[in-house]
Amino acid sequence: MIAGEIDGISAPEFTEDMQELTRARIAPDLVQVVAKAALLDVVASVCDPGTTLVLPAGAPARVAAGRVGVPVLDEGFCDRAYGPDAALVGRQHDGAVYDDPALAAAQALALATEGTVVAVDGTVLPVHVDTLCLHGDSPNALAMARAVRAALTGAGITIAAPPRP
Repeated sequence: MIAGEIDGISAPEFTEDMQELTRARIAPDLVQVVAKAALLDVVASVCDPGTTLVLPAGAPARVAAGRVGVPVLDEGFCDRAYGPDAALVGRQHDGAVYDDPALAAAQALALATEGTVVAVDGTVLPVHVDTLCLHGDSPNALAMARAVRAALTGAGITIAAPPRP
């Protein structure tokens, strides 16, 4: 298998196929099943046994991974807006990607200490996270990383790689 391919289908082709299934109004549950199976197939093909997946908190693939014994860490996002359903707001929407270091730091701290995030509609949502993500390609990423680090360490939180299972 070549990196970026699933059974000879390139990642862009696979993505196009999944989008086509969605456009054809194939049952969303079927699309999710196919995507989860493909993800687990890739993990089994390219990762060492015991490799831990890092998935967005609440991701449907988490359940599938658990069923086949693949360890999963739930990831929260410091620099992304959450919708009232606890899903990330699509990048095409204004405000979906933060560029304010104070906002990213506050969200990181709330995720790490309270297990909560404030959705775009003001709802405070419970979100269990094991790890935090800050995108390096986000606007103002370096300043946000510094602010997030300062907020977390200031609260006594040690920043470290997750333990191996």
